[in-house]
Amino acid sequence: MSDWHTKSVSDTHASLSTGEGGLSDTEAKRRLEKHGHNELTVQTGVSPLKIFLSQFKDMMVIILIIATVISALLGEYIDALVIMIIVILNSIFGFAQEYKAEKALLALREMSAPDAKVIRNGKETIIPARELVPGDIILLHTGDMVPADCRLIEAINMKVNESALTGESHPVNKNEESTHVKETFLGDRKNMVYSSTVVEYGRGRAVVVGTGMHTEIGHIADMIRKEQFEPTPLQKKLHKLGKQIGAAILAICAVVFFVSIIRFMIDPIPGVPLGDEILEMFLVSVSLAVAAIPEGLPAVVTISLALGLQRMARRHALIRRLPAVETLGSTTVICSDKTGTLTMGVMNIKLIHTMEKVYDVSGEGYEPVGDFTVKGGKITPSADNHLSLMLRAGALCNDSKLVKDGEQWSVQGDSTEGAFMVVARKGGIDPEALNRDYGRVAENPFDSDRKRMSTVHKAAGDACHVYAKGAMDTILPCCTHVMTSSGPRPLDEQAKAEIEIMNDRMAGEAYRVLALAYKDSECLIDEAQAESNLVFLGLAGMIDAPREDAIEAIKECKQAGIRVVMITGDHKLTAISIAKQMGIAKEDSLALTGVELEQMTDRQL
Repeated sequence: MSDWHTKSVSDTHASLSTGEGGLSDTEAKRRLEKHGHNELTVQTGVSPLKIFLSQFKDMMVIILIIATVISALLGEYIDALVIMIIVILNSIFGFAQEYKAEKALLALREMSAPDAKVIRNGKETIIPARELVPGDIILLHTGDMVPADCRLIEAINMKVNESALTGESHPVNKNEESTHVKETFLGDRKNMVYSSTVVEYGRGRAVVVGTGMHTEIGHIADMIRKEQFEPTPLQKKLHKLGKQIGAAILAICAVVFFVSIIRFMIDPIPGVPLGDEILEMFLVSVSLAVAAIPEGLPAVVTISLALGLQRMARRHALIRRLPAVETLGSTTVICSDKTGTLTMGVMNIKLIHTMEKVYDVSGEGYEPVGDFTVKGGKITPSADNHLSLMLRAGALCNDSKLVKDGEQWSVQGDSTEGAFMVVARKGGIDPEALNRDYGRVAENPFDSDRKRMSTVHKAAGDACHVYAKGAMDTILPCCTHVMTSSGPRPLDEQAKAEIEIMNDRMAGEAYRVLALAYKDSECLIDEAQAESNLVFLGLAGMIDAPREDAIEAIKECKQAGIRVVMITGDHKLTAISIAKQMGIAKEDSLALTGVELEQMTDRQL
């Protein structure tokens, strides 16, 4: 893959022989034949026959099959039948578990964008995403899944959720003007968008630079496809035991056979030919070998592993191969992804800070269920005018929607704005009813330069309210007053310093902090008028909160002597803060960035 993030828009166009009008149909067809379809190479699923035959590769099973054949040749048909039944039942049981896991894995469809908006022959059209080729110009809007790796050529207020690729739970602001050095980490490349990520906000245009297996997600798929399965510790031990048992049985049988022949030669039995004695001793030695083989061992091992697999399945863990169950019992280090594994993968407002109070908010995910507490005491949000005003500001100065589909809640739009919708509902506010009562009459949308947005809403009579939210350092300069329990008071230098300290403290605890402000106003005002003389309301801290069950699981791992390592695409300080909250990191724990890790040798690691 080329370093497209180091190139300017013009250099990218020149390298791909394309332009603002996109490719012609003829050129696109030629490139499709050269580069292939924009899809991941899917590894063919293992056939049922191959899964079944793999059950007979174990050394102990091979010894049992040999014993079955010898028993049958010796006329011991009952012994042969019993051993064969054990072997077949063992294989069927192992096959059933592994085949079920394979089918479940195949059912997990790969992420894909079925269609793409593209400019061909200078005109906008929609084509199947699999027909995209390097050099195509594509159009991206809110809610679109990026269909290929692309260099942005235009980005308007664009935010992209890259958690599927980098683990970064915050949407990333994008722009087309920046260029980066070659070593820039994937999550810091502001001028690139990658396949299987999602546009959460804004719109843009981009030129395709990589398709199919030549994308970042394709690189990951290729590594997974080439993964080599190593024998588990139990498989290695059973294989070694099988060899040892086989060697020991052969040695003992040989000793019995030759000692018996020597004894016969020293003291022959009258009337018995030597040939008959040799055949008799051979049959005795073989019978001894068959009797010495622990034919129940493979079945006992398989049943034990299957019971473990069933217990894991009840906890919604998918085990692909039976021996992997035992591997879990031998684990000493667990390397875990953060977003969606150790955390919810959802931004939640957990802390609201005003000049006088700190509100803690409980609840996880998008489900609007949770409590508000102050110093450990539960409060009713509707009875707190200041808090209610903050919740109303966050819900009205907002372009997202919180929707319920069956029992599942989800956010349509930017996940950061969705967090305000969730906390508003937790506080007893219905955003839809609120928007009906306070109709929006004007807005100043968010962009990456201003780092704030504001909306104007109709109030009683001819009056209006202005609500604003954004980064603290962009909202605070717009404010002349600060809200207190007794009402607004002038915003002096001391109050500003206190707000900045609050912001820094929350940011240091891995919260993403946004400030909220409002004012009573006339309805017909421009942007400058709307965003001046505001009343500062407070700070809202949101975070991709750790799962409670994950924290307990980490405690249990530590008690079992297992070390837990967190892997994430978050920035270093954020990652350290989350790791401390989860009990993974201590004050002296080591944290490495991707760049630092790349520069280390295996020995240093």
